[in-house]
Amino acid sequence: MNTISITIFLTVLIAVIIGLMAGKHVKNKKENFYVAGRKWPWIFVAIALVGQAIDGNSTLGSTSLGFSSGFWAAAALPIGLALSLFLLGKFFAPKLNSLNLMTLADFFHIKYNRKIEIIASLLMIFSFGILLAGNIAAVAILLMNYVSINYQAMVILVCLVILLYVIRGGIISDLYSDFWQLAILTLGIITTFIFVLNKFDFTGFFTSQSFVEGSNLNQMLKIGSGGLVNWATIVALGFGNLLAIDFNSRIYSARSPQDAKNGCYWGALFTLILGIPFALLPVMINYLNIQSLDSTPILLIFAHIVLPPVIIGLL
Repeated sequence: MNTISITIFLTVLIAVIIGLMAGKHVKNKKENFYVAGRKWPWIFVAIALVGQAIDGNSTLGSTSLGFSSGFWAAAALPIGLALSLFLLGKFFAPKLNSLNLMTLADFFHIKYNRKIEIIASLLMIFSFGILLAGNIAAVAILLMNYVSINYQAMVILVCLVILLYVIRGGIISDLYSDFWQLAILTLGIITTFIFVLNKFDFTGFFTSQSFVEGSNLNQMLKIGSGGLVNWATIVALGFGNLLAIDFNSRIYSARSPQDAKNGCYWGALFTLILGIPFALLPVMINYLNIQSLDSTPILLIFAHIVLPPVIIGLL
């Protein structure tokens, strides 16, 4: 195994161990498994929400989108997700938390009836399954570049690893592993930018053609420059995620309506802080004149060419 493979293996192993150890807090109580006993302070809620917002789509996908369509096309993803969390905090989180729900489907049962609850549940399973598939695919694509396992086998392996710790501790295991994963991601982002800024000369970056064109506000103001698509992305994510299962379950876990509200606000801020760098990075990649190769995600190409193995493993 090389340095990258070892780093990836260790970070995943630690995440699994943390998740399994956290499972002891469930104590055979379904309320602990689903909503962590409704005891989370706002900071736990915020971290758990960011753990759902910053996924394979908003890292690997965002960087590829930014490379081909510009900064604002990539930034639309974290902006849309942050908007959704802000709206949840402002208008919905306190009320949802006060209803003492276990799942989002429970809301439809309380508001309407059992039939509507079942229909809503089936629709949510279908829609969330698509989102989950995208995230699993992104992780599998990343890992298969550093581990000698084909794509199909990697998808199965990723699913098994997730099940291994989540099935024991539910949302508690998810929260504890989120702490670790977000810490690693944050460290990876910081070290990536420090390394790149020290290795290359970015003196003329902000006046370069790559930055001027890559961050042009026309991407938000003109249809021909992608404005319609970018605004549609923000609106779709901002309003569409109001009913996101993963966001809502974290809101139910807050110890009070105020904690749920504050958790959403801070989650929105942290989502921007961690998400925007993945929109800026492709502009920097263009400035360095790194070219894409076939269908390989540009983040992987950049990592292979520029970054040392340890930092690649962190990302």
